[in-house]
Amino acid sequence: MDLRGFGGGHNHAPPPRQQQGSSGLGFGPSIANGLDNPGAFGPGAAVQQSAMGQLDVTFIQGDQIVARVGDDVILLSEVFPQLPMLHRNPQLINDQTLQEVRQTVEAGLPQLITMRLVIQDFRRNVPEENRGQALQQFVDYFNEKMIPNIMKEAKVSTRKELVNALQENGMTLDQIRRSQVDTMVMQVWLDEQTRVSTEFTREELLEYYTEHAEEFDFPSRARWEQLTVSKQGRTNAEAYNKLSAMGNAVVRRGVPFAQVAKVDSDGATAADGGVFDWTTQGSLVSKKLDEAIFSLPVGQMSPTIIEDENAFHIIRVTERQLAGRKAFEEVQDELRQALAQERRAEKAKEYLAELKETIPVASILDGTLRTGGQGPNGQGLPGQGFPGQSSVQPASATIGDRGYPGQY
Repeated sequence: MDLRGFGGGHNHAPPPRQQQGSSGLGFGPSIANGLDNPGAFGPGAAVQQSAMGQLDVTFIQGDQIVARVGDDVILLSEVFPQLPMLHRNPQLINDQTLQEVRQTVEAGLPQLITMRLVIQDFRRNVPEENRGQALQQFVDYFNEKMIPNIMKEAKVSTRKELVNALQENGMTLDQIRRSQVDTMVMQVWLDEQTRVSTEFTREELLEYYTEHAEEFDFPSRARWEQLTVSKQGRTNAEAYNKLSAMGNAVVRRGVPFAQVAKVDSDGATAADGGVFDWTTQGSLVSKKLDEAIFSLPVGQMSPTIIEDENAFHIIRVTERQLAGRKAFEEVQDELRQALAQERRAEKAKEYLAELKETIPVASILDGTLRTGGQGPNGQGLPGQGFPGQSSVQPASATIGDRGYPGQY
């Protein structure tokens, strides 16, 4: 999607990548795929270097400006969306609350700074008409695709119920919409700026494979059948004798292993005939079972009954693969994907470094911005607030204020 020429030959914006583990209720900024932590390229990324110091209640009175990115500001309520709820319920504020605010700011502000850097580059390089079309399609995607998922996660059935549920947590739907649209803009624009070729020579792939050889190692694994009799509710002798009879039914009378398991076994997979699918060595709770599974000959029943803390067992290994390393020829697609991601991350780091050279950034995290600044309109929050303090509506920093056309 070429946003510079957006609108010419493009009927719709591609859906944004949905972050793993996020359904839209992750109210903080998401990270574009291919970057482990783009916030690390922004100022104040390392929590250890934070210049915030020990917070007191004055920090959350009003809506502080916590960073400036070019001509944009980032408010505390954008990093900590529950701020208005604290203003309405000051009795909730204590040392633990202040610690949560600090941790949230230290973790989330670098990511927001990175996002705003990319968005400012988007604004200065994409024609206004094309920018407006792209933003509208992102808003439409949010309304049509993401809100239903948010409602499902919030366990509500109507938009009104969702709004009420968000308000109870000190948030608004408009906040989430702005955050998600910003994330979509960042993802698409960052993709455009960090495109790399996925065509690599055999020598390049082999070099990467050699340098990251351990990443292609795999552990031993096995599949097996198991008969189990629990010690619970019976003596050890009773459990042992029952399992012995089950094993003899298979060995001496020729009863199918699966049939005996289904009828008499106490094992977790008894209903499936005692079959256990691929399991890696060292992953079982029972060390004695693990040792037997990875040492007995394949296809033979264990010659003796295996006892562990909770039960007696008889096993038969049906298949086993020894630990090894995937061959170079087997991992061509994995290598291309990994190498492309590595080069894209390098290009993204260079791109963001260039942005910081041309777009001034000041943040409370590195001490380049002093705390205590007010939001852009200087208006107070509705509700109780704090006497003698001025704050702004968290919704005041709208897309329009950032130079985007219109309101969502």
